[in-house]
Amino acid sequence: MAPTIYNVNNAVHREKMAAFDYDWTLVCPKGGKKFPSNVNDWQWLYPSIPEKIKNYYEDGFMVVIFTNQSKPWKHEQIKNVAKTLGIPLFIVIATEKCDYKPNPGLFNILVGNSKINKDKSFFIGDALGRSSDFSDSDKVFAENIGIPCYCPEKEFHVSNI
Repeated sequence: MAPTIYNVNNAVHREKMAAFDYDWTLVCPKGGKKFPSNVNDWQWLYPSIPEKIKNYYEDGFMVVIFTNQSKPWKHEQIKNVAKTLGIPLFIVIATEKCDYKPNPGLFNILVGNSKINKDKSFFIGDALGRSSDFSDSDKVFAENIGIPCYCPEKEFHVSNI
């Protein structure tokens, strides 16, 4: 089975891409849990995330969520979260382990023959191969696509200092 692509709010391909992992990059479970228990168990990882993502869209980026979260209720959760942003975006979900990040297939299927300026595009994810990370799959995914990869805490965390 091929990856699932959702088009939220009539998204269209653009030259620049702002791409994101989902869990522990954009959202986390409520109440400090490690894993969500249902479709409504989510909150933004950082309060700045919705505004920053909207700004990327307004600055001409195609906004994309790439995730390996293939459970049916997670599909619903991700779509619901995306709709709260009120902007056009794509959600690309690996439905088979052979398509999981770091395999660039999710990107290739979404982009097809469209031209993406990789010098002006980026990916933000939490699996970067740091000692506290479970994996380096997000970092390698971005490398396989040929775009830079950033960590969510540097991109979204806003200090009160």
